[in-house]
Amino acid sequence: MDYQEAIDDSVDVSLEKENVRVEFEYIGEGLSGDYNKNDLKDIPLFRFYISKKVNNEWEEIEDASYCTRIPINVSKEKLEKMAQIIMDRVYCEIQNYRSIRNICEGLSWIDDNWKY
Repeated sequence: MDYQEAIDDSVDVSLEKENVRVEFEYIGEGLSGDYNKNDLKDIPLFRFYISKKVNNEWEEIEDASYCTRIPINVSKEKLEKMAQIIMDRVYCEIQNYRSIRNICEGLSWIDDNWKY
């Protein structure tokens, strides 16, 4: 499959709940590091980031940014659902000042068929 059109048309998704934000962005990653368009088995994948608002500024949370298994050609609606799944898993932990590193590591396996 040629993913170039999907890459060109990719839409980043952001979900905010009070002082927590979950974002998906395509930054050129694939199954084994950087996406290789010459490798027919490679797939361009979204990365998620989690930020917290501190003094009216968004700050990325340490150890809360991971490449996922969500392909770049997924629908915006599905990507929004994936953002909600991530928010549901991390929100209370962040509000209670607990580390979300292990949760995010597990969520790095999220794909477009993930069931919560």
